[in-house]
Amino acid sequence: MENANSSRKSREWHMSDRALVNTFIWPTLILLISMNIFPLFYSIYLSFTNYSVIGNKLPVWVGFQNFQNLLNN
Repeated sequence: MENANSSRKSREWHMSDRALVNTFIWPTLILLISMNIFPLFYSIYLSFTNYSVIGNKLPVWVGFQNFQNLLNN
């Protein structure tokens, strides 16, 4: 009986601490990064366009004109 009990213990699967941490950390990091990357790149794109939230128009590409206006004002 002791032999059957010892073979059962040897077949039990245990996650290491590092694997357990990675199981919880990586999905959270991927979610946080993905939730921050889209707004970052979209705001950079909008900074190079003539866009108004109030107006019902599509953004028009103006390049560095917004930054020139900002520095020359």
